[in-house]
Amino acid sequence: MHAADAEDKERKMKVEYFVAFSILFMTIESVFDILYQRLPEKLTWFLFLLAVVGKLLLEGSIPGVLVEVIKGFIPGAIMLLGGKVSRESIGYGDGVVLCFLGVIYGAKDTMEILMYGLLAAAAVSVVLLVVRKKNKKTTLPFVPFLSIGLFFYFVRKGGFA
Repeated sequence: MHAADAEDKERKMKVEYFVAFSILFMTIESVFDILYQRLPEKLTWFLFLLAVVGKLLLEGSIPGVLVEVIKGFIPGAIMLLGGKVSRESIGYGDGVVLCFLGVIYGAKDTMEILMYGLLAAAAVSVVLLVVRKKNKKTTLPFVPFLSIGLFFYFVRKGGFA
């Protein structure tokens, strides 16, 4: 086996690990958000920290990865700030989940995932308003829409690798 083939196989394995981990994380968080309109705070932070440590350990070059991790925090940090300013109209848990996605996928791809999630939330909101199942004051759990955004991100990329 050539060195390039071994490196490619190792990179693919790392990508598969992070994809599987992010799907598991988003599934757990979505279920809690739908059922309780609240995320399990300790579990969310634990899984988030596990993602950070895993990213740092699996990627090898800690200084380079650390910069990427910090840049990945930016979308989630903005959402956390939005939660503070809006007195949690935007939940803090949503910001932490966005920070998690930023660690795994980077700031640029996380913004794409967020965009797809916002579009899905808007579409569902319009349908619920039109059929009069909900009103303007109704809140919806947002993490499931981020999960939908992650799905559409994978579709656009042509798969999980």
